[in-house]
Amino acid sequence: MAENKSKIRRLSWFLALFKETNNYSVVPKNWILPYDNIDNLFVKWPPLQNVTSDVILAAKNPLPTWKAYKIKLLDDGKEYYNFKKAWHRKVDYQLSESSSTEVDSLVK
Repeated sequence: MAENKSKIRRLSWFLALFKETNNYSVVPKNWILPYDNIDNLFVKWPPLQNVTSDVILAAKNPLPTWKAYKIKLLDDGKEYYNFKKAWHRKVDYQLSESSSTEVDSLVK
């Protein structure tokens, strides 16, 4: 009996900061464009108004019509193999950012 050897794709994600908008997101590894310099990273991003966690979790291969955006990897470029851990870490970054913004406004 022949064994069905289908190739299983292991999904992974990174935490990223979009340089243009200063927004945090979890980014699938397969959406990051090939690079030769860690300081010059781009990610392909779907043209949806609201990219949901389900879309990011599915990590389907990007389409040629998706635009590329400059990003900075966070957590020293740590690769997450557990989407929920990556998502919770992103929330930590967002809360930390909003807390420091509130403190800045109180100090002024």
